[in-house]
Amino acid sequence: MFSKRLCLERYAYETDILFDVRNAGVRRTNNPWTRSYERKRQDAARKTVANELGGHGVAMYFTDVKSLVRQSEIRGNVIDAYVVLLNAEQERINEGVDAADKSYFFSSICLDMMKNNNVRSRNRYVLDNLHAAKLFRYVHFPLCKNSHWTLVVYDTEDGSWKHFNSMRTRSGIVDVHYIEALSLKNIVSEVQRETMGNDSIDTQEYDPPLESVVDCPHNVPNRKHIFIFPTTLDCAIIVCAVIRQYVRHVEVRRSLHGGNCSVLRAIMAKSFVNDPLHGLKNELD
Repeated sequence: MFSKRLCLERYAYETDILFDVRNAGVRRTNNPWTRSYERKRQDAARKTVANELGGHGVAMYFTDVKSLVRQSEIRGNVIDAYVVLLNAEQERINEGVDAADKSYFFSSICLDMMKNNNVRSRNRYVLDNLHAAKLFRYVHFPLCKNSHWTLVVYDTEDGSWKHFNSMRTRSGIVDVHYIEALSLKNIVSEVQRETMGNDSIDTQEYDPPLESVVDCPHNVPNRKHIFIFPTTLDCAIIVCAVIRQYVRHVEVRRSLHGGNCSVLRAIMAKSFVNDPLHGLKNELD
């Protein structure tokens, strides 16, 4: 799949970093992953919130690229890293445009941060991000429940909330993913109401419902996990696809814009390796 096969073989260690925006200009390889990714991201979030997707705390490992290529499940760091690339694309697309409909992205650990028992810390996390999103129209929340990724998008212009779930819930079964998304919406709305008049996104005078988007791209559930909890191997890929469509100002439809999940996986893997600023190509050149 990649033209520089020997380069990938050089980075064959499972823990090698292939895409790193944690510290600009600093490359660390053969670095053992001594703690879980989620713990690292939570530590990073405590240190920096507004800038965590602007070049801090995001790294792609060789195992992540393998998961993309092998059509396996991917972790939240892949979504965060792809958002970094989309942010750069967003700046190019909207360069010179006044009041562009730009997107702001919470990190992939936002649901865990919303569940923080320390209400003061939780509210500060929300407020810091809303302050950073002040000039953006769309606010994105990638959520993970039972290894299944969904996406909530808040339109600050009309006050609407949308929930994108690539997995259709069967009739008579409680949609736990929608419940989690609704809980997140209620927390953000509550924080907004408590801080009306302060420097945050303007709240609406009404509380619109959370819309479950019907025209969301979807895939067939993975049979290996369907009896444990229904999920799809491509749910995170579809989240990335929906985010990309918002960045490119393309209407979200049932079909993926410009291909399918396999195509998007290949595009993402290539982008991570070849990114001139943070990718493997940067070091090899």
